[in-house]
Amino acid sequence: MNINITTLVIPLLSIFGSVILSVLGSFLYLRQAKIDLKKEYEKRFNEKRWNTYNIFTENVIKVIKLLSEEHDNSINDLNLGFQKFVAEFLLVGSDAVVTSYKEWRVLSHVNGPRERETMEALFNVVIEMRKDLGNQYTKVKLQDLLGMIVPNYRRSL
Repeated sequence: MNINITTLVIPLLSIFGSVILSVLGSFLYLRQAKIDLKKEYEKRFNEKRWNTYNIFTENVIKVIKLLSEEHDNSINDLNLGFQKFVAEFLLVGSDAVVTSYKEWRVLSHVNGPRERETMEALFNVVIEMRKDLGNQYTKVKLQDLLGMIVPNYRRSL
């Protein structure tokens, strides 16, 4: 029996090529699966962030309306509502949002909720949230936000 080198090399190259393509295909599949999983986690995180910021903003509106109507007891209840949602907020908020929230809470305890400096800090939290949600170049100011919620906000503060 006479063995020709080409009859041995061609099947070996075919097997070697198949193995390389299988490994490469598996590697690319795993890489894409990892990318897809990361995108899914980011999507879920962003949805959670949106919902958390939305809850915070709803509470801000309630606080502003109560401050303009001078309901001190209800404001204390709302402050407890803010504290209940802080754990979730700390998990999903950006560094800038968490820092501005902390500054607002400190000012709220030191100055009280009706002081202008406290209100500015509160709306700075909302502005940082807007930036965190993708509106990096927002030019909204305190007066714009307050004017949306309380038409006679200048008298309210």
